[in-house]
Amino acid sequence: PQLVDAWTTRFDLLLKLNRPREILLLLAALNWPQGVPVSLRQYECLAFRADRQGEAAYLRLNALIDEAPNQYPLRRLLADWYDQDDDNEAYLAAGRELVRIAPDFAPAHGYVGHALAKLERDDEAVQSFERAYTLDGEYHFAGARLLERYVPRQRYKEAQKIKKKLWAHEQSVAI
Repeated sequence: PQLVDAWTTRFDLLLKLNRPREILLLLAALNWPQGVPVSLRQYECLAFRADRQGEAAYLRLNALIDEAPNQYPLRRLLADWYDQDDDNEAYLAAGRELVRIAPDFAPAHGYVGHALAKLERDDEAVQSFERAYTLDGEYHFAGARLLERYVPRQRYKEAQKIKKKLWAHEQSVAI
């Protein structure tokens, strides 16, 4: 059947069961008149990565991105992989592509801020996290990263505002 949700669930379960090769076989057998949706074809990339075929995974993902350059989920997946692999310059470039696609989406700016922080470019990271937190004051990740950076910079008033807001949502020792 041509039900994207059903195939997505099946592929997610196969990944959890560490059976990536079955995903590749199933994808190869799919025959949709309008073509298999990108959202399902991305599982080929995930299967290659799960099967420790990193280069093939990156090649396939980049090919999908070339085909659908404004698909946020594909770009987010690429950014996540660069982050996991500590390829921080590529992570930053991927984060900037997320901002290009979704300039008013706080997590896109969070990706850029996180990449900049990993590159030890904290002043720029603060700017990205501030933009993210301005876009979405409920975005805990950006708020927590700002708190970590405001206190050493003695920006206590700003840190206090964020701390109160974060504390209202999550009472944690980390805050």
